[in-house]
Amino acid sequence: MSPDESEVVYLSDSGGHGNLWIARTDGSGVRQLTAEQDPAISVGVPVWSPGGDQIVFLHTQGGANSQSLVNRDGSGLRPFLPKGITGIAANWSGDGRWIYYSGSRDDTRCIEKAPIDGGPAIPVRCGNAIAPAPAPDGSALYFANYLTTTNGIVDYEIRRARPENGPSEVLARVAGSRVPVSRRLFTRSCRRMASG
Repeated sequence: MSPDESEVVYLSDSGGHGNLWIARTDGSGVRQLTAEQDPAISVGVPVWSPGGDQIVFLHTQGGANSQSLVNRDGSGLRPFLPKGITGIAANWSGDGRWIYYSGSRDDTRCIEKAPIDGGPAIPVRCGNAIAPAPAPDGSALYFANYLTTTNGIVDYEIRRARPENGPSEVLARVAGSRVPVSRRLFTRSCRRMASG
């Protein structure tokens, strides 16, 4: 849903390949936003900017996950993360100046943020931190840590840090066996926690 609640962005294969589409919330004005046709490329997980003018989305090619940006009208399509940098579970800062995402550093999951206008990514926190969801006013960062148990199942802690790279507290624990279908669905739930 766009911040002004006038449009919704979604994934559809209506054009023969999975692409992002936008429709007005009254069901009119359906239009295709991306025009990917390469079967080796997937797009999805769109997230509106707080100002409603841009959308960041997952772009996967050859098993490598990255993030791309596109303007609300379909113009300005570009990769957001530099080539070779992987990132999933993108989310915007409340002021729209940063995009937070989960990445890897030395085989450890980390949360990083990158400025929307370009420049290097800044590590925010590591130690198996995933699914960043900054508070709209920037006062806290909600995220998840994953913990591998002795039986090999991944359990999760939902945490809040104030400031974003400061000490964090556990808000909830979720057994991996209780995450339905795929653990990848867990990252979407964390995003909703910070905004609601």
